[in-house]
Amino acid sequence: MTTPDEADARRATDDDRAWDRADASEDPFADDPCEAPLRASEAAGDALLYDVATAIVQTLRSYDVTVRWGGDEFVCALSDVSLDIAIERTGEIQRLLGERTPVASISAGHAELLPTDTLDSVIARADAKLYLAKRRRRS
Repeated sequence: MTTPDEADARRATDDDRAWDRADASEDPFADDPCEAPLRASEAAGDALLYDVATAIVQTLRSYDVTVRWGGDEFVCALSDVSLDIAIERTGEIQRLLGERTPVASISAGHAELLPTDTLDSVIARADAKLYLAKRRRRS
């Protein structure tokens, strides 16, 4: 049985071999018409994630904690601020993102840490509010 790490390593090695066989001017995946748009969209997605992360870093304090949570989600933990201030900071992140990538936008779910919260419970509340915000944006 192959572990996920072994499978990733095998795919990476296969990709490396494909590039090694190709001329510098050739694309080893050129025979797959779906590959180029997929790689272009992945590059655009990576650039957008970079722009979001940059806006977060420019907005939040150096000791606020930010982690990437899944593919395109971030969890930001701001200490000693009210929910209103956290919402203002999200607006500032959106403003800065709009300067870098005018067509981009973010949806956010905010939750205040309660004395009885666990990491899972506070993130679950924020996640529920995030999906509510996404539904509102679409309608």
